[in-house]
Amino acid sequence: SDGEGGSGDYSYESTDDDDTWGDNIDGDSIAREERVEREDFGFDYKGEKLTDEQARKLLVLIEHASTCPGRHRSSNHRNVCHSTKYLMLHVRDCSGLLSNGDICPFPWCRKVKHLLYHLVSCRRDSSDVCSICCTQNISPNFDRLVGLNDHRRKTNMKRSKAF
Repeated sequence: SDGEGGSGDYSYESTDDDDTWGDNIDGDSIAREERVEREDFGFDYKGEKLTDEQARKLLVLIEHASTCPGRHRSSNHRNVCHSTKYLMLHVRDCSGLLSNGDICPFPWCRKVKHLLYHLVSCRRDSSDVCSICCTQNISPNFDRLVGLNDHRRKTNMKRSKAF
């Protein structure tokens, strides 16, 4: 006995019907896994993308949510902030495949992965203004959130210098 109520016999004998072990792995699942492993979310990415306006707004929300403790007076603001935190965690942890081999079902996942690739590799120089990274021409509510993000960034920098 194995002490867990089982027989203690852990040997495995492959059968012709078995497609999870040995050489009988489903070719489609290998193709999906290889495709996700090799996927390039960079400049040559051909999948669906966020519009520039959606990308700008999402970057503002991500910056806010990354430092926000989540205590909002407005339930709508709290829900958006918590949803953005969930999005950030999901995109960080998502391999692009579910355990059964299917592609991630969240339609925003791949779009956000592409946006983050853009963010870390934006090709603008100091004289250019990127239509995604730059927060010009953003709605007044998002402009206020940009101001709050700037204030938090400066406060956090002062705190880190104090240590």
